[in-house]
Amino acid sequence: MSNGVPVTAGPVLVLGGTGFLGKHICAAFRTTGAQVYAVGRHVRPVPADRCIPLDLSDGVPEKLVELLAGLGPSVVVNAAGAVWGVSEEQLVASNVVLVRQLVAAIATTVPRPRLVQLGSVHEYGPVAAGTSIDESTPTSPVAESLLGRVAQQLAAAARGDGEAVLRLAPLRALRDFVDVRDVADAVTAAATAQVGCAVVNIGSGAAVSVRALVNELIASSGVPALVEEVGEADAARSPGIEWQQVDIAAARTTLGWKPRRGMTDSLRDMWVAASAA
Repeated sequence: MSNGVPVTAGPVLVLGGTGFLGKHICAAFRTTGAQVYAVGRHVRPVPADRCIPLDLSDGVPEKLVELLAGLGPSVVVNAAGAVWGVSEEQLVASNVVLVRQLVAAIATTVPRPRLVQLGSVHEYGPVAAGTSIDESTPTSPVAESLLGRVAQQLAAAARGDGEAVLRLAPLRALRDFVDVRDVADAVTAAATAQVGCAVVNIGSGAAVSVRALVNELIASSGVPALVEEVGEADAARSPGIEWQQVDIAAARTTLGWKPRRGMTDSLRDMWVAASAA
């Protein structure tokens, strides 16, 4: 929506609202006219009515109960959680323990807000090439991040007026990539969709070459770059993940959602954001 009419009856609370995905979700809800509260470890400039500093990783569930009771949100979006670069204990604390505490806190809140819980396609793990990942695909979580790291390395090289040397694991995979703004649009749709407790996959619906995307990102940046594909895929990050293609049929039918941004525009905007950071 863009007519300033709020999609929700009450405030929207975005946990992890100061992170990369959280900031885009806050912005998407703001464009609907909703009142938005962003929660993060530190106060940062975000497109929200208020930024609340709160560390949710310390395992104190009373903080969540007090937060919900004090703000009275109609929608809670959980965009918090660790994905990679942390210990197994931290992964469990932020992606399992926190979610359980949040669900318990919401159950005690009156009136009860809608929870939109965000996950990752990497929760599904490896699938056979040619397979579309739908909501019934068994889970086998792994962690991964690539294009964001490449954009950051290119930006660092641009600031130093040097050539970027990108040492990456072999870029053999075909993956499903989707613009973060399209994800944020899906979250706002989920806030009011006539659907109960359900898993809904969000993606582009197409598997594309990781090597081609890296090359296109480099071209968008205009930064001289040498790509060195070294060793084998990092087993700690993406063991055996050579193919990902998300089935987004459920998103179309339950949320009325489909991706609107093309990959070329997404990569260009990713570079602009990284170079401005």
